[in-house]
Amino acid sequence: MRLWICSGATMALMAIVMASLGAHTLYPYLDENGEKLFNLAMSFQLWHALALLVLGLLHHIWPQLKSALHLSGAMFLLGIFLFCGNLYYTAIADYSPLHSLLPVGGMAFILGWLSLIYVSIKAPSS
Repeated sequence: MRLWICSGATMALMAIVMASLGAHTLYPYLDENGEKLFNLAMSFQLWHALALLVLGLLHHIWPQLKSALHLSGAMFLLGIFLFCGNLYYTAIADYSPLHSLLPVGGMAFILGWLSLIYVSIKAPSS
């Protein structure tokens, strides 16, 4: 589905923009922990952006499983915003007022992957 392909491409683009911003602007101002958090956020964002692209392709292969694929995509996006967004903010500001949402973002990632496992189990054999 175009939604997940567009979302995945946008999130991948934003991860690359953040990598560039970090490398050329922010790293001199980040402490060691901030740099680790920033890199972790970029890594998680990029991997889940790729997962969103795969979901878009899977939607064309298994349209009968679109509900589970939509759930997976929604959870990946939620995880990117809550988990990665919080890590970026914490890395830059050394504090996040929404720090308590980090586990919610992590759980969203887990639910997204569980939904994708469900899709792989329910997918028709070819």
